[in-house]
Amino acid sequence: MCGRASDAIDPTGYGPYEFSQIRIPWRQLYNIAPSQQIRIGRRVEGASDHRYVRWGLVPFFAKAELGALPVWKFPTFNARSEELEQKPSFRHTLAKQRCLVLINGFYEWTGEKGKKTPHYVFLPDHRPFALAGLWDRWTSKDGALELVSCTVLTRAAGAFMQRLHTREPVLLPEARYDAWLDPTHANWRLVLEGLNDPPIQEYAVTSYLNHRGAEGPECIEPAA
Repeated sequence: MCGRASDAIDPTGYGPYEFSQIRIPWRQLYNIAPSQQIRIGRRVEGASDHRYVRWGLVPFFAKAELGALPVWKFPTFNARSEELEQKPSFRHTLAKQRCLVLINGFYEWTGEKGKKTPHYVFLPDHRPFALAGLWDRWTSKDGALELVSCTVLTRAAGAFMQRLHTREPVLLPEARYDAWLDPTHANWRLVLEGLNDPPIQEYAVTSYLNHRGAEGPECIEPAA
């Protein structure tokens, strides 16, 4: 599972998938939640594209009132990689709407309800990395409104993550970025097969992360 993330290391010229060619102003964010803006990399008509989109996929067929964006109440910020073809919200995106969700860490909670401890999960040196994702574009019937959104793929937790949760986001190695984004690579399942457990690390952080509106480096402050 992945329901909170950080994008707090300046990606310009460093990290996964053509960060050196980034075309958007980067925002340092330590506590990104579903329904907020998260950064993705994708291919559009063969060209690399980076942008911020809504985290929580809203499919193109979502209904909305005239002049308003759709209110999508289903939990589509994560998508189980084993069930993608069974879910109407995701299966139409598999061929040509795959993306990389660009972050440098995510959070998971352990413990009893009301006493849960947040943990920060990251790679060595806190370097940026990419999660396998899917994106979609909703457009109003009159073409006046548009909403681009994404979801993060998950899989059964590996040996390391099992101490925190039964699921984990699909962290792609750099060697598979191009294959995942290539719409001519029809066998998307093959891209996700045989992934080794990533060299992730974790530590418990303070309860500050549990506060409404928490943001900034205090979010990743180690617990005493």
